[in-house]
Amino acid sequence: MDQSSVFQDTESLLTLVAIISMTVLSMTLMIGGLWAALRSKRMTEETRREIAAYLAEGTITPEDAETLMRGRPKTRPTRPAQPASA
Repeated sequence: MDQSSVFQDTESLLTLVAIISMTVLSMTLMIGGLWAALRSKRMTEETRREIAAYLAEGTITPEDAETLMRGRPKTRPTRPAQPASA
């Protein structure tokens, strides 16, 4: 068997390699995204449990716990007044 019969169509071989490479890359990115989402969810749940524990032991007030659970303050901080330009 000569070399030309093994790789008769180089273009189709390159296409196959490109398809396999893109498939492997996309699967890696999907698995990485899933892992990051699961990790984020786990950390959020762990934080909620810690806040609940602090609330139960009386270290923080229910209002503070609610603010922490929401992840943002109830009201926006006010800006200091801007000096009038001359």
